[in-house]
Amino acid sequence: MQYSSLNTAMAPRTPGKAAAGTVDVVTGKAKVEYFLDPTLVLESDSNDSALTPATRTPSKRKVDENDDSALFTSKHLFMPCSIVKEIEVDEDEKVEGEVPVLVKTSDGQLHKIRDKNQLTQLVAPDDYTGIPDVLHLPNVTEASLLHALRVRYKRDEIYTSAGPILMSVNPYKSITLPGGE
Repeated sequence: MQYSSLNTAMAPRTPGKAAAGTVDVVTGKAKVEYFLDPTLVLESDSNDSALTPATRTPSKRKVDENDDSALFTSKHLFMPCSIVKEIEVDEDEKVEGEVPVLVKTSDGQLHKIRDKNQLTQLVAPDDYTGIPDVLHLPNVTEASLLHALRVRYKRDEIYTSAGPILMSVNPYKSITLPGGE
């Protein structure tokens, strides 16, 4: 029987249900994670003491609506993140309906996000575990696909299927494959 290290009651969990029922250790609230979209990242203020240079976003320039370069240069593309707090903005910068927030990625980096309502929530247990065939994801999106590949890559599982199609991520190191290959 497996137990989740973040479950307060240490209740048993079923395989494939990695994050179901987890809570934030500090606040005691249910932990909700989202996929970080780099196009939503706001430029950091130069006089903002809350964000140190080491924790600022990878892209220091403003992202144009038609510019995809931030997507291809960000290691944080659809990385899991959690909302730390809502950010107060000046009245002249405030956009109706948008709720800017500070998020923390799973690697500890802090990012200011333009609108928390545009973040995609990790909802399915398979979003947390990375599965061998991404067609079995309940919600196949760019975010869930890239995150599944990232999770499997970190476990040195470089081959992932999409139905009859085999995807391979180059590990740039020697690894032992199943079957002794």
